[in-house]
Amino acid sequence: MMILLIFAIVLLISIILSIPIFISLGISALVLFLLNTGEVPVEMIGQKMFVGIDSFPLLAIPLFVLAGELMNTGSIAGQIVNFTRAIVGRIRGGLAMVGIGTGVFFSGISGSASADTAAVGATLIPAMKKEGYPADFSAGVVAAAGSIGPIIPPSIPLIIYGVIAEVSIGKLFVGGYIPGLMMSLAFILTVFIIAKRKMFPISDKITFKQFLKITLKASPTLMLPVIIMGGIVTGIFTATEAAAVAAGYAFLLSVFVFREIKIKDLMNVFGRAALTAAVVMIIMATANLLSWTLTTQQIPQQVSATILSVSDNPFIILLLINLVVLLAGMFLDAVSILIILTPIFFPTILELGVDPILFGVMVTVNLSIGVLTPPVGLNLFVASSIAKVDVLQVFRASIPFILCIIITILLMMIFPPVVTFLPSLMK
Repeated sequence: MMILLIFAIVLLISIILSIPIFISLGISALVLFLLNTGEVPVEMIGQKMFVGIDSFPLLAIPLFVLAGELMNTGSIAGQIVNFTRAIVGRIRGGLAMVGIGTGVFFSGISGSASADTAAVGATLIPAMKKEGYPADFSAGVVAAAGSIGPIIPPSIPLIIYGVIAEVSIGKLFVGGYIPGLMMSLAFILTVFIIAKRKMFPISDKITFKQFLKITLKASPTLMLPVIIMGGIVTGIFTATEAAAVAAGYAFLLSVFVFREIKIKDLMNVFGRAALTAAVVMIIMATANLLSWTLTTQQIPQQVSATILSVSDNPFIILLLINLVVLLAGMFLDAVSILIILTPIFFPTILELGVDPILFGVMVTVNLSIGVLTPPVGLNLFVASSIAKVDVLQVFRASIPFILCIIITILLMMIFPPVVTFLPSLMK
């Protein structure tokens, strides 16, 4: 356990010194390797880093990121906003609920919390402020809506967990649906209660003819999540193949159907997608080196033995693990946490008989809190920059939604079929 403490200290010092996270992880791995062997075989370091990203399922990440970039246009976001508004706009606080609903639809496209927040926020925050919603509340709603992004498939964190734990990514995707919808409904209920108390405005009524027109216009965009999950659930294609289909469909919609992106602009779109994917991949490469170093020193087995000596009650152990993940999520990104902690805690949850699908979805839901908490909470910074309010104000507005996520996690722990039922129906 001393090795684990040294790792934590080295990583913390690196983060305090503002060293990029992938370099911080690499430094931590090298320190542990030196302590273990006294020398560092350079060829082994490069090999382990390459192996960490040499995976067919990981191809889904850049492809889903590309699909998100292609669909992240004003017109497409506006269509989803208008469609959701047509459904819940007449309820008090309806425009805030539109933010949640739009976040759910964008979750089915990109799988990235910050990308969803930016896409929804650019359209919705100005509209909410114009209708009289407080700027901090508007930003808090949009930041919370973005946190649903990694839960409802496609999900970049679930892909990474599936690769590390060697669990079916398709089943993980399906397992994320009910918790994602539970979070969404809890957010909507929270908005409804706050709206009633603060007397937020009601949107104008629309006719049935207008509703049909809005739905028809948005239907090509709404079909993308259906195509992705329909293909995976029916076994027509794998998660990686679904990502390729999603990117191709998004390309056709953005370039030829809606003509939001010109051919000359495609290089910029591809460049942004490549940069985002590269950041994830380089973190995975160095984190895999660290994970391998910890594993060679039998740290996971030692941690498992220590945890099981405290209690053999699965609920208590999952509570402890969730606490660790929650604290880690305040300082590290989801990718780093999954790659570091999954190998450490996985032997423990297997020993306790916890379903790996449940564990992966639960940890991913937990990590969605990290994007809403300082000092690293990315959604807070994205939403605050759009709304032009202080980050701490957005955080305070997000606290009721954070509590909703915590309740969702507790329900998953108490009623595991919430996650495992749908995947159990798959072959």
